[in-house]
Amino acid sequence: MLRVEVHKQLNDSSRAAIDMLAAKAVRSPELRRILLQVALEEVPQVSSRASRVIESCVQMSPATLSELETEMVRALPCITDAAVRRSLLKIFTTHPLPGDEDSQGLLMDSCFRYLTSAEEPIAVKVYCMDILYRFTAHYPEIAKELMLTLEEMVRRDSSAICFRGNFILKQLRLGNLPANPTAPGHPQ
Repeated sequence: MLRVEVHKQLNDSSRAAIDMLAAKAVRSPELRRILLQVALEEVPQVSSRASRVIESCVQMSPATLSELETEMVRALPCITDAAVRRSLLKIFTTHPLPGDEDSQGLLMDSCFRYLTSAEEPIAVKVYCMDILYRFTAHYPEIAKELMLTLEEMVRRDSSAICFRGNFILKQLRLGNLPANPTAPGHPQ
């Protein structure tokens, strides 16, 4: 019953409707699980709206991420809808990265794959750059691979990719690693 109601509410794509559903999801673990299931079903428009609700829910209450993050990260390699990927990846640009090594490895691998894919939208690539840069605080050894990838990208990609890529390259060359992004309560 709740699932049918969620689908009906996701017919409205307005920011107000997304925020209203997100406010309900903050108070309901069951609703959060249903929203994630709907997002991962990849039904055109409905799934991307569900992922936007999850993103908004996590913005409103960062603690809600902990119960969803493992399933979100495990699903990332299989998600074909770029809008769903974009919303789920955006969450990890501002909230603590997963704490367990398996999820960290899977998220890093997915980000490198999306970053080097010619088919990925600019927003997905920019979020992947930011996530991978954040991971260099915990895994400094990936900084070199990230630098090589970004150097290649800034030679051939759009101005948005070049702008963000050059910024991160500068930070890495200066040795400016981000604060530990996996620590609970990491300042945003």
